[in-house]
Amino acid sequence: MIEFDEKALISLADENGISISPENAAVLCRFAAYLSEENEKYDLTAVKDETGIYVRHFIDSLTALPYIKGETLIDIGSGAGFPAIPTAVMRPDMSVCALDSTGKRMSFVTSASEMLALTNVRAVTARAEEAAHKPELREAFDTTVSRAVAKLSILAELTIPFAAVGGVIIAMKGSEETARAEISEAKGAISALGAEVEDVVPTRICGAGETMNRTLVIMRKHSHTPAAYPRRYAKILKERI
Repeated sequence: MIEFDEKALISLADENGISISPENAAVLCRFAAYLSEENEKYDLTAVKDETGIYVRHFIDSLTALPYIKGETLIDIGSGAGFPAIPTAVMRPDMSVCALDSTGKRMSFVTSASEMLALTNVRAVTARAEEAAHKPELREAFDTTVSRAVAKLSILAELTIPFAAVGGVIIAMKGSEETARAEISEAKGAISALGAEVEDVVPTRICGAGETMNRTLVIMRKHSHTPAAYPRRYAKILKERI
């Protein structure tokens, strides 16, 4: 059984300019222990060591925190709850929805939230292109976030429809060079879906002697997404907007 050290998490976060209180670090370490335990039964994450979970999951997730706005957030392609659960821990005032097409991962997010007494998290098992047409989810969120799901030309159609007009869409990408190339390719789609790129924020995540590049593409929703979008996934892949 891996021991998760709260002080080590706080120290690593500090190195990356993120402040985590001892209380929140305790909750996150409980989550890490539960993730590690359940990962023995299910394929939840390929990252299994203490530092890896801290850096690649918690700290990486929290790089988006300063850009999250409003009271409601949806995490598209949440997997085992990243960045949904770390965000919910750090923002107890925010209602967080984790969306993923894999039922076992959403079951894990639900059970983890209950174990951690996170009353501000709900998990929805559905494909994004289908869920975005549900009235209770469409244009219902102040912030929409996704982490390493797909190229921006595809991701835009899967995420922008969930954002309320005036809301923020955050795409967590890799290197700045890759992110800017994807923005250039996706500009037409982003505009057609009712949004525009507001900022590009390159960051470096450090820990255990390695550095990971992360670039946040921040978009703003300025008008309603046409009802036809998102389309079926096969069509999104085949025919770009």
